Amino acid sequence: MPGASALAEARERLGPEPLELLFATAARRLATRATRGAWYRHWRVMVVDGTCLDVPDSPANQALGRAKSGRGEGVGAFPQVRVVGLVEAGTHAIVDAAQGPYASGEQTLARQLAREGGRLGPGVLLLADRLFVGAKLWRQMAATGAELVWRVKCGSKTAPKLPVDQVLSDGSWLSRLYAASDRRKRHPITVRVIEYTLSDPGRRTSTDRYRLVTTICDPDLAPAGEPAALYTERWEVETALGELKTTQRGPKQVLRSKRPELVAQEVWAHLLVHYALRQVMHTAALEADLDPDRLSFIRSLRVIRRQVIARPVRVHLHMSFGVRTDQPAATLCGVVLMARGGLQLYLGAQSWPAKNCASLPCGDLMDLNQSKSPGPASRGESRVHQISSPPRSGSLSSLSTSLLGWACRSTGTSLS
Repeated sequence: MPGASALAEARERLGPEPLELLFATAARRLATRATRGAWYRHWRVMVVDGTCLDVPDSPANQALGRAKSGRGEGVGAFPQVRVVGLVEAGTHAIVDAAQGPYASGEQTLARQLAREGGRLGPGVLLLADRLFVGAKLWRQMAATGAELVWRVKCGSKTAPKLPVDQVLSDGSWLSRLYAASDRRKRHPITVRVIEYTLSDPGRRTSTDRYRLVTTICDPDLAPAGEPAALYTERWEVETALGELKTTQRGPKQVLRSKRPELVAQEVWAHLLVHYALRQVMHTAALEADLDPDRLSFIRSLRVIRRQVIARPVRVHLHMSFGVRTDQPAATLCGVVLMARGGLQLYLGAQSWPAKNCASLPCGDLMDLNQSKSPGPASRGESRVHQISSPPRSGSLSSLSTSLLGWACRSTGTSLS
C-alpha cells in the first residue's frame, strides 16, 4: 500500500486538470421523465448558487483570500475557495461547477456555467436568488436557451426599478432591466415581473412581498401563481451544497491541500464523489418509484462506504488502458480513499460495460433504523482500495461513469 508521501507525490504529478475534465465529462443531467419533482411542465428545473470551503492556512493558500470575521475581529481563521454549482433540483446532483479564489464573485464564476456545450440549454428552467441578478449574467444565461426565473430585491434602495410597460392577464407585467453601465438606457432587457406576498402567522411579519423576473413573457405558458410556488425549489440547492460541504466531508473539516492547484484538485474530487452518490440515489429512487428527496443522503453515504470497505484488494495504479468516449462505462471511483472525514476520490480507474451495472436496494438507503456503518479510519490511518474485478451488485463503481484514464491521456498526464 502506498504511503502518505507517495500519495502526495502522485497528486502533484496529476494536477487538477484531469479531475476537472473528468467532472466536465462525467457529470450529466440525471433526471428522466420518470423522476419525481424534477420538472415544471416541460422544463427541467435547475438551480444555481455558491458556497465557500475552508482551506489550510498555508503561505501558498493566502493567495486565495479569506472572509472577514463576522464578529468584527478582522478576517476569518482560514483562507477560502469559492464554488458555484449548477444543481438539478429534482435529484440534487451538481451537474456543473466553477471554482476560484474567495475574492471571485458568484456572478463572475456563474458566467462560466453559461459556456457553449455546458449543462444549460433549451428545455431548462433556471432558478437563482436575488444576488445573481445583473444584466450581463442575465444575457449570458438567457443566450444558452434556458428560461430564467430569478428573484430580485423588492422595496430596498438597491432594488432595480421595474416600470410597468404592460399589465398581463394574470396580474404580472412586462418591464425592462438595464445594466448599471447603461446610463442612457439604450439597451433594455425585456422581462416579465411576478410580484406576490406570503401570508404566514408563524413568520416575523404577517406578509412578505417577493418579486421574480423571468424570460417567460407569455402568462399562458407559466401563470403567475405557478412560478411563485415553484421558486421554493430554489432551496434545494442549499441542501445539495450542504451535503458537499458538511455531510460528505464531515462537520468543521478543512480541506487538506496546502497549495491552490491541489485545492482545486481536491474540490473537483469532492464534486465527483458527490455526483456519484447522487447518481446511486437517483437510480434507487427510480426503481422504487420515489421522489429522490425521500432518500437519506447520510444513509446512502454509509451504505456505499460499507460496500467499498468490504472489498479490500491490492492497490495497483495503471492508466495504460483506453476508454471509448462513445461507449457507456460504469465506474468512477476505481480507487477510493476512505479516510477520516469521509470519501475521497483517488487516482486510478477501471471501465466495465454498462450491462454490469446494478443498483443498491432502495430499502438500504431509506431505512435509518438499521445497524450503523463501520466508523471512518482512525486518525493517521487510510484505507485505499481499487475495484480490479467486474463490479458486484451494489458497488459504488457499478453506478458511476469513469473517464479518468482517458482524461489523463487527453491532458498528457502520466502516473508512472
